[in-house]
Amino acid sequence: MRLFRIMTVAMCCAALSAGVFGCRKKDSAEPGAPAAVRTQPADSPDKVIEQAVKALKNNQPVEIFGLLPPSYQNDVQAVITEATSKMDKEIFELGVRIIDMVVAILEKHGAMLAGMAAGMPFDADEAIEGVKEFHTFLKDTKLLEYDSFKNLNAAGFLAQHGAKFMTQGMSRFESMSRDEFKAFKAMRDSLGTSITDSSDDSATVVVTIDDETHTIEFSKVEGRWVPADLASDWDENLAEAKKNVSETMAKIADDKDQIKEVMEQLLAALTKVEETGDLSHLEALGQMFM
Repeated sequence: MRLFRIMTVAMCCAALSAGVFGCRKKDSAEPGAPAAVRTQPADSPDKVIEQAVKALKNNQPVEIFGLLPPSYQNDVQAVITEATSKMDKEIFELGVRIIDMVVAILEKHGAMLAGMAAGMPFDADEAIEGVKEFHTFLKDTKLLEYDSFKNLNAAGFLAQHGAKFMTQGMSRFESMSRDEFKAFKAMRDSLGTSITDSSDDSATVVVTIDDETHTIEFSKVEGRWVPADLASDWDENLAEAKKNVSETMAKIADDKDQIKEVMEQLLAALTKVEETGDLSHLEALGQMFM
């Protein structure tokens, strides 16, 4: 059932997690410029599941996003725009400087930090390399530039950079958690589907994963098959997402001075760590806020 949940979540959240890194520029050469999602969803729900699994297997999140009804895609973009269009420039640029400094610390003191993480249930060297790789990705796609971030576009990012983003993520997943990745692939590749009941706008699909069967109800929305619980909860979840984003951005605006002060102190502490390799500067900062 875990794999099917991945499919369901991917249909509505691929753009929220990955698409949040797109840009809405008129120049098609710019990262994340608007792009039509050309996915042609299958005309039966069992085949839609197979489409999603194939897209996941081929590291093509834009194909998963394209399975959503057009209005759902627009809703996802509306939530993203609500957040990015209201992002304060000073706070954003301070955040970028903090990110850059963290990566500078990993570049200079990564071996020391990896040694300190010995015995942890993950490969620290791989984790550090993953952070550095992701930072390079953000820079290459201009996502650490305010104007690009402010004009994020889900479909544009997924069309231009989604495959690379997902390929890198899967590669890190495999290198850091080989057993879990192997189990994930086995589940994904074992998936089978069949329809047991169907009408014009609803259907029941039996999904088999690792010899276990699960019954999934589907509904048709705007001519596209989606899990029934996704369709029934969409409006409520969308309203909640918009509310949370709106409240968060308002809170940032109201508390800008305090947020800026904390971020500046964090940046100063990180700068000292980068210069000296002494983590006590961060510990001292933490004690100030306890």
